[in-house]
Amino acid sequence: MGLRCRRGLIVPTVAAGLIAAGLHTPLTLTASAALPSANPPAPSLSDVQDARKKLQKESAAIGRTKAAVEAAEAKLPAAQRAVTKANEAAAAAAAAVESAREAVVAARAQVDKQKEQIVAAQLVIDELLVEVSKLARRSYIQGGEYQTLEMIMGATDPADFANQAVAVKRTSRANASTYDRLMAAKQALTEKLAELKRLEDVTRQRQLEAEAKADQARQSQAAAQAAKQAVSDLVGQRQTALDKAAAQLREIRKTYNEVLDQYQTEQERKAGGSTVVKGVKYPTARSGRQVVDWAMQFIGRGSSYDHLCLGFVDDAYGASGGRMPRAIDQWYRAKKAGYGHPGDRTPPVGAQVFWMSGNPARHIAIYAGGGMVITTGGDGDRVAILSMGTMDAWGPYIGWAPGYYG
Repeated sequence: MGLRCRRGLIVPTVAAGLIAAGLHTPLTLTASAALPSANPPAPSLSDVQDARKKLQKESAAIGRTKAAVEAAEAKLPAAQRAVTKANEAAAAAAAAVESAREAVVAARAQVDKQKEQIVAAQLVIDELLVEVSKLARRSYIQGGEYQTLEMIMGATDPADFANQAVAVKRTSRANASTYDRLMAAKQALTEKLAELKRLEDVTRQRQLEAEAKADQARQSQAAAQAAKQAVSDLVGQRQTALDKAAAQLREIRKTYNEVLDQYQTEQERKAGGSTVVKGVKYPTARSGRQVVDWAMQFIGRGSSYDHLCLGFVDDAYGASGGRMPRAIDQWYRAKKAGYGHPGDRTPPVGAQVFWMSGNPARHIAIYAGGGMVITTGGDGDRVAILSMGTMDAWGPYIGWAPGYYG
């Protein structure tokens, strides 16, 4: 992999990032884990490898958990839309119910009014029938056709009434007005009764519509409640997943920090803590562990350092001066001064490690312990933590050196 490793003064402004593959929360490498005062046994290479395997296993578990969380979150918008839609349907149905109820009230009012008109028409007919009775009596006294008048008095069917009334009308020209009025009143009553039936049918229909819409409103409200419960369940699922991820992350931190902290301490002891060169013109601002702590905050981020591997390392050390233009120049200067360790694959934590990459500038990274290095040029051109074995694919390993700036 060709990397343009040039010196670059970049002020770090991003927050803490990732630490290992699959993790999205930084693991700060500090000496916070209290070690017994009596010389503890240093972890073996097997212990470090076991810790790394556990770290990878837990990282994968967190990845799966986060995927489940993301899947739950992806369902939240649809569930929320369902809630909104159901609430809108419930509101519309409620408005329709209210409108239907108003229509029922109006229809009933029309029915009541029509019944009042029918009563009034019946009174008119009753009064006319009284007049007909008087006419019948006079006709009888005068020898008229009482039987015909009696027929009209007993007629109940509108058509029969009309026929009989015509017959009675013939009995006397003077009685024609009374009979005409009686026929008109009967006709009006017939029409009012028909209108009453129509209005009653309308009222029944409106009542049925109101009941149907009320049922629709209840169903819409139930759907809204179900949708809200779905959202609540998803939120609960999301929170449970996040709690589980947080617990796993705490376990990772505990395991990783305990083993790696001991391993780093032993590495520094063996190397004499030689990541800091003293008595030089350009001293560095940070020790090996401090260098790693600083670099860790950029893991998964730090794309501003892409193609600036030496600038990243220089900033990690807080070099006050003496910065070289290329990573290979930094190596040659340290080697010439007697600080280089060619081919040594057991550097102390925080040491500068070099590879002969395909780029003329070559490549420099920071040793993080446990066979891992913090480097620029990771996935997505971000800072990453990779194994030395992975780095070997970028080019032959050169060696390591402390932070020497002349």
